[in-house]
Amino acid sequence: MHNLILCQAPEKDEDTAPSTEERLLSIEGRLDGIQSQFDGIQSELNGLRCRFDNLDARLDAFISRFGNIEQLLHTLVGTASAGSAA
Repeated sequence: MHNLILCQAPEKDEDTAPSTEERLLSIEGRLDGIQSQFDGIQSELNGLRCRFDNLDARLDAFISRFGNIEQLLHTLVGTASAGSAA
């Protein structure tokens, strides 16, 4: 003699766990939110890259001008030394 166990699916109640479709829609919504956040971060990084490129160009211009000033000073010192020797 064997004892049989009868298993039944739970009764459908509106307060039970969401359906597979509802869970997938929820996951899709969260993924869309994450994608939006990622897009925002990527946009901010692109803006920072542009600002750093601009800063780099300005620094190069400053270094160039500083080099010109240094050459002018050497020329002035050389002129002053040659004038005092004469």
